[in-house]
Amino acid sequence: MDGQSDSDGVDRAKRSVLFVDIRNSTNILENFGPTTIESTLNDFFRDVKSSVELYEGTVDKIIGDELMAVFSDSESSIAETDAVSCAHSIQQNVDGFNANHDLEISVGVGIATGKVQSVDIAGLDNTVVGRSVNIASRLQSLCKQFQVNVLADLPTREAIGAETESFGFRLIPNQWIDGIYEQMDIYELYAVEGTDQQYLYQFNTAAQEYKRGNYAAALTFFIDAYSNPQYQSDRPLLYYFAKECFERLSERGEMFNNPNMYEQHSNIQKKQSDFLVFLMQKYSSRRNVDADKVLDVGCGTGVLTAEIAEEFSTADIVGIDSSSAQVNSARENRGDISNVSFERADIELYESDHTFDIIYSNSVMHWIQNQEKAYWNIRRLIDDEGLLAVHQGYENCYKELREAAEAAIREMGISHKFSSFSYPLNYHTKQSITELLHATGFEPIEIMKTESGYTDTLVDDFAQAGLLPYKKQLDNDMERAKFTRTFKRIANDITHINTDRLYFVATTEAAE
Repeated sequence: MDGQSDSDGVDRAKRSVLFVDIRNSTNILENFGPTTIESTLNDFFRDVKSSVELYEGTVDKIIGDELMAVFSDSESSIAETDAVSCAHSIQQNVDGFNANHDLEISVGVGIATGKVQSVDIAGLDNTVVGRSVNIASRLQSLCKQFQVNVLADLPTREAIGAETESFGFRLIPNQWIDGIYEQMDIYELYAVEGTDQQYLYQFNTAAQEYKRGNYAAALTFFIDAYSNPQYQSDRPLLYYFAKECFERLSERGEMFNNPNMYEQHSNIQKKQSDFLVFLMQKYSSRRNVDADKVLDVGCGTGVLTAEIAEEFSTADIVGIDSSSAQVNSARENRGDISNVSFERADIELYESDHTFDIIYSNSVMHWIQNQEKAYWNIRRLIDDEGLLAVHQGYENCYKELREAAEAAIREMGISHKFSSFSYPLNYHTKQSITELLHATGFEPIEIMKTESGYTDTLVDDFAQAGLLPYKKQLDNDMERAKFTRTFKRIANDITHINTDRLYFVATTEAAE
């Protein structure tokens, strides 16, 4: 090997390592049989071998549906350029293969550059080993997650310099690669021909904002692009970035202060609100309550407040929220609704020059720390003939997810940071909410315990909001990010999650 001895006396040399894998070979085998998969592998890897040799590389090995090749510098070429050119050629081979066969293959290619060492393993395999070999293999696997064809590491990208007429690069920053104990910037290699260059420029700009920690700015592009049918094929990568921006904002404690994020996570609240609005309508009609004035406690960006305004179109609706950012967003986006106004206020301290016929709160009251003070103030604000309608979590709601968070704390060895920690949610039972209502001047009309069920996104949703109290105990973004990843790994193995919810409608004792 044309290398130099490192400090440990071992000869190592810079190489660019390329892994290519047929991602759908298992499906081909299952659907077409062993004869077809054999001919597919033969035809495809014959073309890959030609591409490798064309760009002065060496096929190191083939294992099943995966090939490894190594490229080195020479007088006439640079290893990184050869490896990237070979990857571009391989993708062209895929297009040609699919055009001339009755089946289609999809491949992932990973490229990494660094020092490697030549080894002869037990006289069976003369190969190279090194960090870049591991990274190239991991990048090839990562192609499937992002639904891209070619990924390269930073050293490879830097060696290429300016984009060529044939291919360009797209930044995917701050990636954790299995077995590599630091974040890495990686790059998708894409063919220039037929691509929307303005879109790719905007993508790279947003990715740079993400890398700099400007997650709110990056989020705007990724959400807009994800919603555009023109970029449907790019949705796995766009979804990844939007989700990561959500998480980073929540780790900073900005989950409910960022209006864009709040709107993206309002669908679950919308479903829960629909039933609560039904109860409001049912009992306001049954008890002849004239809903002239309605208060929405915890209005957020006003999405649900606007829907209440449609249901109670003759009423004056006031939405209050403790977040100035949410209220400003509500005023900006829904301030033109004639019967709705928004105010920044805490329900424990909110004052009004009139009482309300209905006071409504969806998924907010369990966050209030001083429950008695809040309910006493609500009693002061509500008309003697009025209705209180509330939805919140029931006792032990998401208990398994909180236990997963506690397991993550123990696994990370950070229990000392939670020695005086108490989870700040006030989830009630039917009995405890009955006692609280009686103690604060209310008479329950109906109290319901329901199971809302859970979706595939529940763990992610809880990581956004439910982990916030835990994350506030941690020291920095890196620690919070590790905590989130550890929690998700543990939580995704849970087979059952308690999702019990509490709905109740109450009136004043004076009305009774």
